[in-house]
Amino acid sequence: LQASEAYGVSDEVIASLSKSMEAVPFPVLMNRLVTGTAIHCARREKELKGSAELLAEAGLDDAMTQGAIRRHGALKPYEFAVKYADHAPEGWQEIIRAIAPDSTPAG
Repeated sequence: LQASEAYGVSDEVIASLSKSMEAVPFPVLMNRLVTGTAIHCARREKELKGSAELLAEAGLDDAMTQGAIRRHGALKPYEFAVKYADHAPEGWQEIIRAIAPDSTPAG
């Protein structure tokens, strides 16, 4: 929100987030976010790096963005995009179990 305010696009950002977050019940949204993050982690990591650059240009703290970059990067060894190329995970629990500390990434 700080970045959207700095760039004068807060109304558009809030409207976009509201549209996607209020359109479905929270359990459905959470499932989509967890499974989508796992499957699309490599692309989203790149997008987040762009977001960090934008924050730096605006002189804003990017600590949360850097954390998200690290988290997305940590998901890449699991190769969820390959594993789920022809079918979706059954649910968020499948992803959480796969990344449990006693689990081993693919490869």
